[in-house]
Amino acid sequence: MKVLLVNDDGFDALGIQSLYNAVGKWETILLAPSTEQSAKGHSFTMSSPLYLTKVTNSQFHLSGTPADCTYFGLNYLCPDVDVVLSGINMGANLGTDIYYSGTVAAAREAFLKGKNAFAYSVMEDANYESEAQRELVYQRAALLAVQIMEQVLEQSTAVQLWNVNFPASSLLKNEVPKVLIKPLGHREYQATVHPKQDPRGREYFWIGGPPKEQDPSDTDVYWCKQGYVVMTPLQLDCTSHSDMVAHQGWTPTLQLN
Repeated sequence: MKVLLVNDDGFDALGIQSLYNAVGKWETILLAPSTEQSAKGHSFTMSSPLYLTKVTNSQFHLSGTPADCTYFGLNYLCPDVDVVLSGINMGANLGTDIYYSGTVAAAREAFLKGKNAFAYSVMEDANYESEAQRELVYQRAALLAVQIMEQVLEQSTAVQLWNVNFPASSLLKNEVPKVLIKPLGHREYQATVHPKQDPRGREYFWIGGPPKEQDPSDTDVYWCKQGYVVMTPLQLDCTSHSDMVAHQGWTPTLQLN
């Protein structure tokens, strides 16, 4: 089996390097963005060239987005890969995060191209006493990520796309965390714009805020916060089939004057 690793945290990120070490028994190509590309979604670089940097014979970085990396890998660098693993992201990608996440988008791009794909993330809900503890969390997440991939591929021949989140607090414990398969929930963030001023007096802005407290429900958002590893199978169909039924036989009446 041949594996392509991508992410959105960048080439030097702990998550993807931990995953690279864990996938050692297969032929593996690591192709990550040259710099952090978090929350870039499924964007492509269309108005500027891309530059590929070779670090080793199996590790590269690309001056583009996460989706660029998957596209470039599958269409040029290593088109014969069997599966694409994206992550391991530093921070959860739960619920509606998947619409913003570069990690999930990189996996989705592989799924669009007919490849099995997995997006992995760690919910940073632990208070690390040292950097060694953080490294341990990502080493364990990588080990479990590989096991999840193997078991998913063993139980079905269909091409699949999975979103998987690991709670750091559970990975710090010397016990195997429990796994649940749950649907996506809703994750809402505080909508904030932070105005600042640079040394020359010009105003600039940072956008975004922390997650709001979510209502308990039987979703990935709730159960990951309870300490479970949560897996969600994803699909590409965004059609609202209930609305298709509700509007059956109706179309708008239009006029030009």
